[in-house]
Amino acid sequence: MKTISSTVNEILATRPFVVEHIRRDLINLSALAREIQNEVEKEVGEKVSRESITMALSRYSPSQSETDQHPENFIGDITLQTGLSVLCFKSDDFYQAIEGAVAELNRLDEFFVITKGINFGGLITRTALIDKLCINEAAVLETEDNLVGVTVKLLPGHEPVLGVCAYIVSLVSQNGVNLEEIISTKDEMTLVIKEQYANLACDILINASNKS
Repeated sequence: MKTISSTVNEILATRPFVVEHIRRDLINLSALAREIQNEVEKEVGEKVSRESITMALSRYSPSQSETDQHPENFIGDITLQTGLSVLCFKSDDFYQAIEGAVAELNRLDEFFVITKGINFGGLITRTALIDKLCINEAAVLETEDNLVGVTVKLLPGHEPVLGVCAYIVSLVSQNGVNLEEIISTKDEMTLVIKEQYANLACDILINASNKS
């Protein structure tokens, strides 16, 4: 039969953000015990008091493997792209509107990112280049200027770790940085934010990386 402690440990192993809050003493253990009580009872197979769960939570200590798998251990180099703009288009006009611009940006080997959703698409590139590019201006719904891109390299082994990208977003968001766009590829993610937040976001991410 499972013990309360082992069950609590198994539950926490799937919830890295809860573990982070416990580690930083930012969570009420009694409230957390109430939240997971039904789950613990189902796994243990009998009624369990909230006090017993709270005690197990207070004694929780992540294993070495869980510590090694903390999301902050997979934050790599931080790079900054400044002077960016985002151009927003309707999806059905998108590719035709930017076809010439993309060809020119490729030729110039300049930074750009294309994003496309169900209803809207976006082109992110340097503000200084926009007037020089072949873009169907009538198709542009909105332009957002004064942006920077903070790119985080994800270190090898990040793929199976729960919440790496979510952890990065949470780190900057909970410190008052508003995200305009989030761009993710397999081994890196870029947060597009207002220039005024650039230093703060970089400091937050660098500090997190230095803890690993």
